[in-house]
Amino acid sequence: MTRRRWNPQMLTIGQLADIAGVSVRTVRHYHQLGLMPEPERDESGYRRYRSRDVVRLLRIRALADVGIPLARIEELLDAETQVVEDMLGELERELESQVRRLRARQARIARIRGTDPRLPPALRGLAATLRGAGFDDAAIAAERDAILLAEAIGERGTPTWTMGLFFADFEDPSQAERLLELWRRFDAVGDDDAAEAEELVDAFSELFRAHLQASGRGAGAPQPPDPLGQLLIADHVASLPRAQRRIVEAVSARFA
Repeated sequence: MTRRRWNPQMLTIGQLADIAGVSVRTVRHYHQLGLMPEPERDESGYRRYRSRDVVRLLRIRALADVGIPLARIEELLDAETQVVEDMLGELERELESQVRRLRARQARIARIRGTDPRLPPALRGLAATLRGAGFDDAAIAAERDAILLAEAIGERGTPTWTMGLFFADFEDPSQAERLLELWRRFDAVGDDDAAEAEELVDAFSELFRAHLQASGRGAGAPQPPDPLGQLLIADHVASLPRAQRRIVEAVSARFA
C-alpha cells in the first residue's frame, strides 16, 4: 500500500473557509484588506493553503468575533499581550455602556406600552380621553403635530399656547366632549352665518379661558417677535382643515 505524501499546500480556499467556520467571500475580503497573505497557486492556478494559514484565519476570526474592528486586527495579530488586553478592556467598557443604553430603552418601552410612541408625552394620556369623546385619529394627529411644532418653536421664545386646536391637556372627559360638540357645530356653520359663528367663538374662548385659569397658565408676558417662529405658526395654521383653521384663528385673536 502506497502512503500519500503530505502536501504542504493541500487546502483549497473552500476547505480553508470550512475549517475556520467562515465564508469563502470572507477569506477573499481578508485578502483584499491584507489580513491574509495571498498563497502561492498550484499548476492549475488555484490557491493552496497551509496549516499556518488556518491558524492565522482562526486568530483573525477570534478577534473579529469579539468586536475588534478589522482595521485594528492586523496590528494586534503580532502585538504584545498587554496591547491586546487594553483593546479588550476598551471593548468591554463600550459593551457595558451599550448594555446600559439598551436597558434604558427597554425601560422606556415598558413605560409607553399601550400608548402610541409617536405621540409626545403631553398627549399620550390625553389620546384615550379624546377618542372616548369621539375625536378621530386625524384630529389627534393634528394635535400631535401642533404640539411637536410648538415645543420646537417655544424654545425660541415665541408664544405658542394657542397653536393646538384641542389645547393638548384637557383631561376631563366632559371638557373633551364639550370641545368636540363645539367643533362639530362650528364645522357646520356657513360663512354667511356670522352671528352663530361669533357665538361659538365666544363658547370656545370661555372654555379655553377657564382651562387656562384652572391649569395656572395664561397667555404669558409679551415676548420679542421671532419671525421664523411666527412664520411656522402661520404656515401650520394655514394647513389645517377649514373648521379647525377658523377656530384657531378666531380664538387666537381673542387672546392676542
